[in-house]
Amino acid sequence: MSFVIEAYEEVVATDTAWTEHSHPWHELLWNEHGTSTAVVGSQVWCITPTLGLWMPAGQPHSASAVAGTAYRAHFFRHGTVSALPDVPVAVEITPLLRLLTERLAEPDLSPASRAVTEAMVLDVLRPSPRALLVQLPTSPLLRPIVDVVRADPADQRTLTGWATALGCSTRTLTRAFRRRPARVSPAGSPRCAPSTPSGCWPWASRSRWWPRRSATARRAPSARPSGGPPA
Repeated sequence: MSFVIEAYEEVVATDTAWTEHSHPWHELLWNEHGTSTAVVGSQVWCITPTLGLWMPAGQPHSASAVAGTAYRAHFFRHGTVSALPDVPVAVEITPLLRLLTERLAEPDLSPASRAVTEAMVLDVLRPSPRALLVQLPTSPLLRPIVDVVRADPADQRTLTGWATALGCSTRTLTRAFRRRPARVSPAGSPRCAPSTPSGCWPWASRSRWWPRRSATARRAPSARPSGGPPA
């Protein structure tokens, strides 16, 4: 019998990065503990134990998690109907949703009970207005700064140093940032502040998601990973 919801979980031993990829199934990402990120285009989503991310089937994304993060991925068969849209969206990981996903992991769960539990999971899935979402600057002038700081958060170059490196004035660089500030959205969510957990953003941590890339770079596996959903 083909799956409706299949779970995969792992504890990240080292800071790890997954290069851009997509899945043939919808995916709900959240963490048992720790923080991670998913990058879709110029959007960076923070994933926590209480705030997950819905990733529609076929959506290209990359991701990251710091060492010690325990992440969970629930895969939903393509065509599964829920209240979630066909675009990435934050999902509230409520106590009820946790309990239901834990019940699906019970080895002796009968087919009838599993079908009821899966239906309940789909029924309680709702978009969250609390998305921790950063819009990265896309300006050609600012992109080199974003790339360097994401790769090396310890980079200490000042505004003047970057202006020199990019061949422009500090005023031009400042104007570019003011035109395209990195903000947390949607409306009602806080701006990205210095108090934001460092693990939330890819420039403050290395990353991870299939296909992975860490100390030893790996390509996307040709077959499903052990424990992942059936192909």
